[in-house]
Amino acid sequence: MSFSESTIVNGNRTTQTKPYLEISKEENCVTLDFEMNGHSSILIYCKRENEKEYVFLTETSKAPFLDLRPNSTKYAENREYKAVFSTNGKPVGDPDFLEIKTKGKFKFW
Repeated sequence: MSFSESTIVNGNRTTQTKPYLEISKEENCVTLDFEMNGHSSILIYCKRENEKEYVFLTETSKAPFLDLRPNSTKYAENREYKAVFSTNGKPVGDPDFLEIKTKGKFKFW
């Protein structure tokens, strides 16, 4: 990861204003990994292919985040994840986006 600018978050100097997500598929979940880099929490959203807008999933300060939701149908679906750092529940900085395709109901490939 490369850092280009420095900001103060909760009294700590941080150089990362955008989270960098890593995504993987398991047998029954999607795993999002990230580093906090001086931020207090991160907001995670997801949009499935049959949804028009991102749905808030969680605010967390611990990685990884496991999305244990089954597919909305028995077929494979595309999911788009969005994450942004937060302070007091409000977004800070720029979001990162990732997309993953799941396979069949409750299974991923």
